[in-house]
Amino acid sequence: MSNKPFNGNGIPTNLNESSSTLYNDEYFQMLKKTLTEKNIVNNSREETKNLQKSLLYPYLEFFIRNDKNDFYKKLFFNRGIAKNQNGNLKDNLNLIDLIKLRVHSDDLRADGQQQRLIHQDINKEEGMSFISSGTTVGTNGPVNVFRSNISLSLSRLTNGNLIDWSIGKTVDEGETLFHMAPEMTNFLAFAAIGSDFLRDRGLGVRFGAKVNSGPADSTIWQRLGPDIKQMKSFFKDKSSTKYFIASGVGLYKMFMEPKGIKKLMMKLALSAPPVYLGDNGVLMIGGGLKRLPATITSLDQIVKNTGDFILAGNNKNAPPAPVIDMLGLKSL
Repeated sequence: MSNKPFNGNGIPTNLNESSSTLYNDEYFQMLKKTLTEKNIVNNSREETKNLQKSLLYPYLEFFIRNDKNDFYKKLFFNRGIAKNQNGNLKDNLNLIDLIKLRVHSDDLRADGQQQRLIHQDINKEEGMSFISSGTTVGTNGPVNVFRSNISLSLSRLTNGNLIDWSIGKTVDEGETLFHMAPEMTNFLAFAAIGSDFLRDRGLGVRFGAKVNSGPADSTIWQRLGPDIKQMKSFFKDKSSTKYFIASGVGLYKMFMEPKGIKKLMMKLALSAPPVYLGDNGVLMIGGGLKRLPATITSLDQIVKNTGDFILAGNNKNAPPAPVIDMLGLKSL
């Protein structure tokens, strides 16, 4: 789409959700209203339980109403959710019944999701496909998930609410550095949705990596390299609110792996570490432990070993920046 923000990459700025055949669906409108009125993550425990309960039947009815080739009618009946194959749901269903509909990640590899798509929004021009890294041993290719534009619009709201809650304030200003390449926002959900929400909130977004040229049979992961210009620009920025977003492996390779002359050269090229995030800055991490040494068994180890290099302030006496695990949504 022509309105993609990051040099033609990523989630479109204007999702044009009103053009979707599902825009006026009562369930979509219900979700949009619920996510827009207030931050639902701030609900009390009782309010959350009541909200979840109130959405259970509308959620299931959405799939029955928009079914393709009776896939969901049969699925719900086979899993004990519906009384029959006509889609008549059982009475007195509870949230725990949703466990019966669980999907294993292996079921979403290759074209596994295709049969699960509802008929209105399978046009690839009205959404984006996201894939996993494909590095899990013993599997048949990466997980492949298509998200329609109206789904992406809900993700924009949901992820905004989650990050606001995890940080403890509304994120609506500041500068951001994603330690990844803009091309990765075309297929990696973490990169795409995170950068989309921040850009939509009006923050400046830079990318600290770039895709270099390489052999035709090489993967994007093999051709990734640092974008010194963008990283240095972010590190030199004097904004009081800066968000540094990186994977565990990215932090390891930047702050823990370099030794001796390599470490000195990085310091000269970037004028860092330490990295100064301003008084209100936050380090956001995500991802798992793939491509890290076997001695690294948790992201907590990465955080503890890099804390002295990423500071909340603008001088060497500043304390380590607060850290948010964007996948676990916890403070470390």
